Amino acid sequence: CIRDRFHSTCFVAFISYNCETMSGVADTEKCNTIEPDRMLPFVFDLPPSSLHFVDNEKQLLKFQLALKEACLVGIDTETKPTFVPKRFLQGGPNPTSIIQIAIRSHASKECVHIIDMLKLRNSANLLNSLDISLEEIFLNQTCLKIGQGLTNDFRELAEAYPEMKSFRLVHSVLETYDLVKYLQPVIINPISLKNLVKQYLH
Repeated sequence: CIRDRFHSTCFVAFISYNCETMSGVADTEKCNTIEPDRMLPFVFDLPPSSLHFVDNEKQLLKFQLALKEACLVGIDTETKPTFVPKRFLQGGPNPTSIIQIAIRSHASKECVHIIDMLKLRNSANLLNSLDISLEEIFLNQTCLKIGQGLTNDFRELAEAYPEMKSFRLVHSVLETYDLVKYLQPVIINPISLKNLVKQYLH
């Protein structure tokens, strides 16, 4: 059922939103705007042991083991903004700095891995090991990959890390933009991830 699938989407959307807040990735300038944040107070509803920062070989191995059990993967990325048009950039846009991956296993266990791409790219071996694992899960047609604006995320990742093959082809992708259009055809403008969480989880 399409609605049941959307509730699975809400899991990764909720995790992704909270990871931004907990990891300090969220744009603090946006949080301090004049207009008050009308969102409901969110908390990370998984135990702290379920949140992992992947920036070394040990944490990468833990992430790879979790991926082998995945049946549902939520993906979001973070990139340092440039605030200038691309045509004026010198040296190209900033590379994607973080990939946030929420995983649900076949046994319904959930965990979140925040991958520090800028740290891992300093080691060719670690980056190659990550690439192999991501390519395996991204090409797996039985594992659903969910995200908001995933097409753009994968394009930016492929441009930032051309040595990695995993971002070039991804199977079984569920784009929340398309899903919202199916559920609410009257909506013209995209709904933000925060508002999707508020609408379908509360």
